[in-house]
Amino acid sequence: MVRAVWARRNESKQLYLVDEACAFIPSVKQYLDYLAALEKSPHTLENYCRHLCHYFTFLEQSSLQWHQATPDDLVHFVQWLRNPLRQVGTSLLHDTSILSERSVNTILTTVGSFYRYHLQRGEKLQSPVLYEQISNRFSGFKPFLIHTSRGKTTRRMVKLKEPEKHVKTVKDADFEIFVASIDNVQFRCMVFLMREGGLRVGEVLGLLIQDLEFHRNGIWVRRRRGLENGALAKNLAEGEERFIDLSPELMVLLDHLLLQHTFDTDHLFVVRKANARNKLGTSTYGQPLDREAVKGLFRHYSQKSGIRLHAHMLRHSHATELIRAGWDASYVQKRLGHAQVQTTINTYVHLDEEDMSQKWRAYQKEKQGGKDHCAQADTVSLAHTDAGEAVGCASGRGQSHPSH
Repeated sequence: MVRAVWARRNESKQLYLVDEACAFIPSVKQYLDYLAALEKSPHTLENYCRHLCHYFTFLEQSSLQWHQATPDDLVHFVQWLRNPLRQVGTSLLHDTSILSERSVNTILTTVGSFYRYHLQRGEKLQSPVLYEQISNRFSGFKPFLIHTSRGKTTRRMVKLKEPEKHVKTVKDADFEIFVASIDNVQFRCMVFLMREGGLRVGEVLGLLIQDLEFHRNGIWVRRRRGLENGALAKNLAEGEERFIDLSPELMVLLDHLLLQHTFDTDHLFVVRKANARNKLGTSTYGQPLDREAVKGLFRHYSQKSGIRLHAHMLRHSHATELIRAGWDASYVQKRLGHAQVQTTINTYVHLDEEDMSQKWRAYQKEKQGGKDHCAQADTVSLAHTDAGEAVGCASGRGQSHPSH
């Protein structure tokens, strides 16, 4: 049975696939180590491993070797993913699915990347993931160096059509209720950094004390390798940084948190429960917070407040708020740390029903204001005309009077 297990790698932990004998699956380990060497974020590595766990579980149930899979097997894999039972040869009475179209496509992207890696290594195999060339001459978005592709781009042939889906955001009233339930100053700071600064979880967990700039009311997001909690800022090269302006109120809250920091680490966010233990029973008091701890805090306060929130929803809310306020997409891109502005546009520049309603009301108000202005102008013009005629008549009468 294929399983995903945590293992130590260069003084950090990483998720790998093992077989029923608890031995690493070599092809997957090589691929994940390759991604780690490219300095992919720990979160990305974990997701890729879990995606491949789905694929190798399917192969095991189908009695297939990974290098023998065919394009037809990949189609069967998609059907397997869409089956909540995840069993070969079973079917459901109702058309239901746990995995969405987008999730299935994301897993297929990982599988395609896995095969491309092994083909580049010189493995003699035929990838089950087929691609086709399509024309991009009439595409609305022109990528950089499009001229080198001679008007052609590749597209994966097996891909589910995804329904249009907008990012989930949190309403201001719900956010206030959630924040009011937080009795933890440290977590309150983290939540506001995500909501007001648009930071990712990895960026928040990677903050050190020296990243705070109180005289500028902001913080520095910096990419650092080898942090104890595995935190890593995305889309930044080693040593690169970006500055995030914050409100004075949030900086005061961060200053208050810093005054309570008496731990032997430069990490800003640490485990503050004296009796905290990891799965091995070792004390974690004073150690940097990790991603699992943050997930646990969100689960706890979501249950306590009755408002279900996750970290990325706060980032989405911040970005959507900036777009609605009229920020240019390029500014939002820089603040969020996206590698490409097209990512910002595709993710956040959209119109929902409330946006449409607001634009319609504004149009109606402007239209009515224009009518009122025209009516007022007509009234003034008519008044001037009447006054002119009255003056003309009066002058006429004044000139005829002396003749008598």
